[in-house]
Amino acid sequence: MFIAPPPLERLNVRTTLGPGCMIWAGHTNSKGYGKLKVHGQSILSHRFAYESYVGPIPSDMTVDHLCQNKLCQNTAHMELVSGSENQYRRWQRV
Repeated sequence: MFIAPPPLERLNVRTTLGPGCMIWAGHTNSKGYGKLKVHGQSILSHRFAYESYVGPIPSDMTVDHLCQNKLCQNTAHMELVSGSENQYRRWQRV
């Protein structure tokens, strides 16, 4: 019988460590964000990384990738912002 490793272990195994961005090498969703299953539910890998290493994400906040790399799992490259701020930044970067 196969027993899956704990979610945090799966996150770390599927993340390539480097001097800057830490790149997710697992499954992605249709928008290009990493995803993994935690307790039978598919969640975004960068959100799981943030909550695992930094802390909870308030329901009115979202995680902004400061490095602009959707596959980055480096929590030093993430910042909690409001949804409207995240959209504003997205359009400023284009």
